[in-house]
Amino acid sequence: MVIDKKKAQKNMYRTSEKFIFILCFLGASLGVYIGMYTVRHKTKKLIFTVGVPVIFILNIMTIFYLLTTNILKL
Repeated sequence: MVIDKKKAQKNMYRTSEKFIFILCFLGASLGVYIGMYTVRHKTKKLIFTVGVPVIFILNIMTIFYLLTTNILKL
């Protein structure tokens, strides 16, 4: 989020929203959420303010499922 914000301020080539959401689905949703509000980037877009927390909840549910079914052993 920091890099994308810096690029936005300099009118440079930006990180696509699709790529940010792919990272979220791969488990980086908490980091994206924290980064989003730390640097105040993408916080006015409804798709991010709703989508990232929903993906984070889905990530937590997936990890919980994998742990309870012994697919992922710790």
